[in-house]
Parts: sequence; C-alpha cells; structure tokens
Amino acid sequence: MISIELQDGTVKRFPREALAAACATNFEFLDAAAEGKELPEPHPLQVALHNAAHREPWHDTFVDLIDNPGPVPDLSEP
Repeated sequence: MISIELQDGTVKRFPREALAAACATNFEFLDAAAEGKELPEPHPLQVALHNAAHREPWHDTFVDLIDNPGPVPDLSEP
C-alpha cells in the first residue's frame, strides 16, 4: 500500500499496482506531448503525487507533464 499525504492534510492510499498504471499513463503523457496531441487524463496516483505535501525525487517519475508545459520543441537535426 502506498500512502500519500496531500497538501490539504488528507491522505490518499493506492495499491502497489497503481505505480505501474501511473507510470504507463506518464509515458502516454510524454508520447502525446511529443506528437502534439491532447494529453490524457492523469492517473489518480499522479494527481496525488503532484499534490503531495512532501515532494520526493521519485515523484517526478510519475508527474513529468501533469502541468502541461506546452508543445515539446523539435530538436532533431535537419
């Protein structure tokens, strides 16, 4: 069980399997951003990690684009 304390003082709990689902959703975020498509809805664990009272470095693995920074620039060589 994963427990995340949120900024509002509440606690969200998720089964360990939610890590894989949230990671898969994060890959969908990255793919959609790279393709210029609309971002998918975030997984509930992603939302909880984004709103965590105490951020930890591993949280960023799951919430890379949750704030939608805009299109990813094409940095490939011509």
